[in-house]
Order: sequence, then structure tokens, then C-alpha cells
Amino acid sequence: MAVAAKSAGKRAPGRSKPTASAPEAAPPAGPATRYPLLPVEAGARWTLFGLLAVALGLRTVNLTGMFPILVDEAIYLRWAEIIQHQGQWFISLLDGKPPLSYWFLALARFVSGADPLLQGRLISALAGTAATFGIFQVGRRIAEPESSERAGLAAAGLYAVFPWALLYDRLAYTEAWVNLFGVAIAWTSLLCFEQIGRNWSREVPPGLALGLGLFTKQTAILFGLVPLAAAYFYGRGGSRSWIVRAAVIYAIAALFLAANFILTPEAPTLATHDAVLHHTGFFANPQELMADPFVAARSNFPKLLSYIGTYVTWPAALAALASAVWLARRRSFAPWLLLAGALVPVTAEAFLLELMFPSRYPFPHFWPWLAVAAVGVTAAADELAPAGKKALAWAGLLALVAAPLLWRDARMLGEPEQGLHASDAEGFLGDHAHVGYGIAEAIDFLRNEARSGPYVLLTDPIWGPPADAIFPYLNQRYGIRVFEAWWTQLSPNHSILPQGEAEVLRSHYERVSAGSVDFRQVPRVFYVTDTHYYPREAVLIRQPNAQLVASFPKRNGHSIDVYRLK
Repeated sequence: MAVAAKSAGKRAPGRSKPTASAPEAAPPAGPATRYPLLPVEAGARWTLFGLLAVALGLRTVNLTGMFPILVDEAIYLRWAEIIQHQGQWFISLLDGKPPLSYWFLALARFVSGADPLLQGRLISALAGTAATFGIFQVGRRIAEPESSERAGLAAAGLYAVFPWALLYDRLAYTEAWVNLFGVAIAWTSLLCFEQIGRNWSREVPPGLALGLGLFTKQTAILFGLVPLAAAYFYGRGGSRSWIVRAAVIYAIAALFLAANFILTPEAPTLATHDAVLHHTGFFANPQELMADPFVAARSNFPKLLSYIGTYVTWPAALAALASAVWLARRRSFAPWLLLAGALVPVTAEAFLLELMFPSRYPFPHFWPWLAVAAVGVTAAADELAPAGKKALAWAGLLALVAAPLLWRDARMLGEPEQGLHASDAEGFLGDHAHVGYGIAEAIDFLRNEARSGPYVLLTDPIWGPPADAIFPYLNQRYGIRVFEAWWTQLSPNHSILPQGEAEVLRSHYERVSAGSVDFRQVPRVFYVTDTHYYPREAVLIRQPNAQLVASFPKRNGHSIDVYRLK
């Protein structure tokens, strides 16, 4: 492999300075490997491009067919529609969720009128592909310089086929973005602190990475230990400037956290919503936690282990842990990355989250396991294999780690109900209102109905499908205006169709007036609902003259029903 160019002023990224019985003075500026953005050798470059293509391909195969629209996807796509049609760029903050990822969804709507779900999922797949490239960069920087490119390629390859990522990098969720910013935080922290000397501009990239992560989802704060770990690892024993430099990073990131407070629109919000914690009801009660620290962990840790067994696989997990021990003896930053970016954050989640512990919460903290496993496998092959067989040993060890991942990929993509973790199969493919079976068919029916002329469509003011899935596809398109029938919440028998003029809301998120509609002047009115919420008997009690014109079955006897009200 070609020797990378050298430059003064940086320390070798895979090694710390030698230990000593007493703290040393600041180490002198010395040579360190300067890595170009892409591998030096043509073969390595093409291998990286191939891995990125594999990553994108696995994340986009059957992109809209593997799952129907899911509850959080519907909500996020609705926020993007609100941004486009109402200009309320901070609508998500009313739910305690930072806005950045929803801005990407909205920008896609401004650029193209394509299928909103396809756009949202493709954006996540691209974020996952970008994370694959970032993991290559992290892997090469925490490895020994002489094996850096092979270690980086191994890390990227493992993430490209990582089953957990094949799930969340294909959904229009925020997790793909949290994962990407976690990678960016690690990469920029390494770039910042492996360089010796004081140059405050170096703190800007990791500060922005952490800040933008917090502007995407509050859980990015769990990557907050990574800059501190890098600062301590590369700065300990020298001057104390590393403490100040780390503080600069956190000060930059804090600006974005403050923005979440400042930019929240003026509107009614639920008492449990919080600009820092998102939803305070998700967490264990502090009094209960003080009385019994394991009140949440008692159930969360077994679930976490089952997630690891399903999506990381035990061979890869054991390879990561063994590699961390191996690399700790070699004074590598890799164990610090595993500790700060994975073990501590996931342990905190397991102890603090009581209401629910879905697999999407720990997911962004498992790419460090793969990076550490890749670096460890590379180091072990280089050190233990006989001369002339190192490449073969490296490929063999890597295959042992990757084979179970590929087997899980095949099961997930081929038979998702069997290949997914049981809780995810239930959550994403189960028989309940949060899984959007029947939504696509209802949208097609309502779109075709618009060929006969414009109409008003009423939906229920309920989070998720069908309402939040209907708005992104049909509102202010094809001559259709969609409104939430908020007045149906006033009583169990309140009519669905107002008899005259009625006030309408901007959305059930903002809950402020958007004017009024005189339904006497509207020639045609339809209503769409899910029988999980309102079975046909309940609809007819509210609106005796409602005519069921279409019904699209879900998996459990329920259906998405479309009624003509006028």
C-alpha cells in the first residue's frame, strides 16, 4: 500500500504518546499521517466506491414495499407539508423535536412533487451511505498508519451490510441523521485533537457537528462524550489547553440547543413536551429511580441484549469487545471511542428510559462496535499472521465477522417478519393503527376521485395515519383541500360535517386558527378514517347520511374507510 504523505504538527492518530511515571510536558510537534479524503491507491479507492454502492443498494432495495407508511414517518412528512404550505419551519419544536431533518424533507417537496414517502426514505438511505463514508474515515484514523486504509475499508464494509442500519437507514425517521451526525462528531473530533497546538478554528467542525446533531434530535447529546474523550486522549500529559478546546466545542453546540428554545412557535403545547428531553414522560420518575436505580434497566438490558443478538450478531459483538481489549494494550483511541460513543450512551438509555425502549434508540450507538471490530481484526491479522499470509488472514477474519451480518440481511430483506427483531416486526408490520396498511390504496382512490372535480377531504385530528399520511399526498394538490375535523373531539356524537361555516385549524400540532370554511358552499366532501379509531357504527352515529364509498383492508380485520358526506 502506498505510503501516505507526512506533515508536521500532527500526532499519529492510531497511537497515544508513551506512558510515563509522571505527567510529561506538552509533546513536541512531530510527524503524523495526513490522510487525503480518498484512499491513495486506485484499488482502495474503487473498493470504497464499491462499498458505498453496496450500502446505497441494500438501503434502497424494495424501499417503499418492505413497510407501509409508519406512524412517525407520517408525522414527519406532515411537518414537511406544513413547512411547504404554511411556512412554519419550526412546527416540530411544538412537539419538542428539533427541526433540521424535517427541513430536508420539506426541501425535497419544494424541489420535486414525487412520492413523499419515497423521497423521505431515499433521503435516509443517502444519509446512511454518507455515514458509511464517514465510518471509513473514522476507522482509518483510529488504526495504525500502516494499516489505516484496510481498517477503514473494513469498517465501511461492515457498516454497509449492518442489519440495524439496513432497517433505520431506509425509514423516513430521524435515526439515520442522528447516526450520521454521531459519525461526524467522531471524525471531526479526531481531526481536531490529533493535531498539536492551539488553533481555535479546529474546534469549529466538531462543535458544528455536535450542534447540528442537537438541532436534529436531542439524543445526539449522547455523543457528547466523544469530543471530550478525544481531547483527553490526545491532550493528556501536555498543557491544559485541551480542556479549553473541548469547552469551545460544547459552547458552539450549546448555541443550537438554545435555538431549540428560542425558535419554538407560540402555540399551545403539551405539558410533557420539552425542548431538551422531547417528552419527559419517556423517562423513569426521578423518585422511583432514586429508590430503585434498576427500575427501567431491569427490563431494558434484556431487550438490549436481544437487539444485539439480532442486529449486531454475537460474532460481531464479541469481535468488537475482544478488539477493544486488544487495542487498549496498544494505546489506541479505539476503546475510548467504544466507551464514549457506544457503551456509556446505551447504558444511560437503558437506565433512564422507562416508557419504552425501541430499537431505534440504541441503534446510532452501534457503528463504533463495527469500527472497533474492523480495526482490531486488521491489527490482529497484521501482528499474528505469518509473513505473506497477512492479507489472507485479514480477509478470513473479516469474513467471519461479516457472514452473520449478511445472513441477517438476507432474512430481513427477504422475510422481514422473520428477519426483524420481534418487537420491530410487531411495530412495523403488526396489526394496529400505527402501521399504514391501506393508506396507499386510499390515497390512490381519493386522487382518482379528484378527476371528477375539486372537493374537501376531512380527516381525524389524530397523530399518525391516516390523517398525517393523507396531508403530504393530497392537501392542496389535484384540487383537494384537506382539513382536520377537530370538532369531532367535542363529543362522541358530534357531526363530522358542519352544517354551515366552521373554523379550521392550521394543524393539530399548532392548534391555532387558519380561518373558516363555509361547508354550505362546498359541493363535495369526503371523510377518511381508520376503523381502529372510528368503526362504521360510530361514523353513522355521528353522520347518519355518510355513504361508505371505499374500504381498504388492513391485516387484522380493520380497514381504512372513505365516506362521501356531501
